[in-house]
Amino acid sequence: TQGLLPTYRTSGTVGGTVGVSLLLTLRFVQGLATGGEITSVYSYMCEHAPTKCLGQAAAMISMGGEAGFFLSSAFVASLHSIFSPKQMMDWGWRIPFVITIVPGIVAVYYRRKIPESELFRKDVLGEEGGDAVDDPPADDGPPEELQKENREEVVEHLTTTVSKVGRWQTLLAFISHVGPSSLHYIGVYTVDFMTDKLGFSPSSSLWTATLLQLIGFTGVPLTGCLIDTLGIGKTVMLGMGCTAASGVLVYHTLIQNAGNTAVAMVACGLGLGLPHLLVAGSALYEAELFPTEIRSTGIGLAHNASVGIVGGFGPLIVDSLAPLSLYAPGIYISTMGMLSFVGVTTSYICHKTGKLKVCHIRENPY
Repeated sequence: TQGLLPTYRTSGTVGGTVGVSLLLTLRFVQGLATGGEITSVYSYMCEHAPTKCLGQAAAMISMGGEAGFFLSSAFVASLHSIFSPKQMMDWGWRIPFVITIVPGIVAVYYRRKIPESELFRKDVLGEEGGDAVDDPPADDGPPEELQKENREEVVEHLTTTVSKVGRWQTLLAFISHVGPSSLHYIGVYTVDFMTDKLGFSPSSSLWTATLLQLIGFTGVPLTGCLIDTLGIGKTVMLGMGCTAASGVLVYHTLIQNAGNTAVAMVACGLGLGLPHLLVAGSALYEAELFPTEIRSTGIGLAHNASVGIVGGFGPLIVDSLAPLSLYAPGIYISTMGMLSFVGVTTSYICHKTGKLKVCHIRENPY
């Protein structure tokens, strides 16, 4: 739908205004849907996968996302290489939006076929036995007792989540994800930063982003093995430490080598790609903090707050600060990485000292 909207270039002032309004509305709805779906996927995978390979299961979630971003970045970069800037501005930008209808239909179809996890059915619905449902009804929806029929019930459920688990666990989940959120969203913003501020061509910037996504896509399985061997806590701590150290360094390299695509690829590939890999399974860290009956809501509350506030507003903040210092994106990434490092380290200390329950799936995920 977004690819069919009117623009100022094709429909004048009125049509362009309508198009922008519809775009904002569609983006808002898309954000709500994605935010609810991704946290449900986190919960489902962590409850459905065998305990001994939870790290690999959590990493696969990131692998799917990285695959999508890799394909989209490569596709858009190819379009920029084939069409002229004028053609892209006139109609070429619509192509990526329109063709997403195909994978969208496939995703919706198979999503409706997925049954609830055994752990959820046992702990929340009180069902006995653990055999998966082979052919769940497609139109039954969630259990009636879990449906939130009005706003008051939604607020009550969110309040119960925070009070039942504790505000500290919710806060830890939020802080732990500000680093990955900044790393992802500022990483996407880097394409515009390289083009607008440093003089890279759009195709060079997009191919640099494509390389970054390729590293994430191909390396995530190794991250899963590392999580299952070293522990999710230590792995995420290592990733956040790398994020804090590399943010400013990457942008210093880009600024000092403006226009050099080869250097940009190496800097972004190593400086942003490696931390991105190490935090790929951070969903498991967040899932560990909450018990089964409120895990999806707990993750959703903390995860979406960090993504919406720190990630969503990140590009706007650093772009506003760029006239003061081109290092603003790097400083932002390093600062958020340090905050997440402190948050995960705090949970590690709480786990070791027994001052706060931060483990609900594995006995020793740290």
